[in-house]
Order: sequence, then structure tokens, then C-alpha cells
Amino acid sequence: LKAVASLKTSETVAAPVESFPSSGELWVELLHSGGAAPISRGDEVELHYACLLARSACCMDSSRSKPCSRREPMRVEVGSGRVVEGMDRGLCQLGLGDLARIHVPARLGYGDELAGPIPPGSALVFEVEVVRVNGAACAG
Repeated sequence: LKAVASLKTSETVAAPVESFPSSGELWVELLHSGGAAPISRGDEVELHYACLLARSACCMDSSRSKPCSRREPMRVEVGSGRVVEGMDRGLCQLGLGDLARIHVPARLGYGDELAGPIPPGSALVFEVEVVRVNGAACAG
């Protein structure tokens, strides 16, 4: 992956240059940088997220709008397999305080499996806000 200028911000994003922004590869669109060190496998991360179908931008799941929930950030150990592989890999390109979109091809998402309301073969976009890493929270 190479750094390329984002189409929406002055930040840089990691993306395959030859087919930016839509391709069959994983890429991360950094919308806001918190300026922290990158997350590593094994880190305990708390994040708000929304999972959208890449094709329609239809929201399939969100930490902020789950019925009957306290709408708190999701906690996950990066690399534990609790989230799809593409999200795990994308989180390792982010740091505390970052706001980003992780664009996940179907093969690094749910593949050809039906996953609740997510159709087989769906590319996904995870909008994520990293709010805590290993107990450290964002200032402000």
C-alpha cells in the first residue's frame, strides 16, 4: 500500500495507487488524525463504528444506533478474530483519536457467506472512530 492524497481531506490514506479509490483491495481513508502511534495486534481498542455496504452505502450495523443497547463503543482485541479480517488489518493503520473509513473487499469481510442482513459477496465500508487504546482515552 502507498500513501495517496485523500479526495476529501488534506490527510493521506493508504490505498492501492493503481485503482484508487475503488478496487478489490483493502484501503483506509483517514478523515481525521489523532496524531497517535499506530495500533498493533494485541492492543485492546474501543471504537465507535458503522458498517455500510460499499455498493449502496446502506448501514447494516452501528455502535451508536443498536436497538436495546447503551450505544457504547465496541471493545475488541486487534487480531483476535472478533471482527472481520479487513477491519483488523485496517485498525493497524490507525491510532488513538483517528476517524477513518476502512474499505474492505468481500474476501476480507464475510466472503461468500450470508452474515445477518449482509448479502454474500459484499464489499464493506467501516466508518470508525478510535476512542480508547489499551485504556488510554482521547483528550477532548
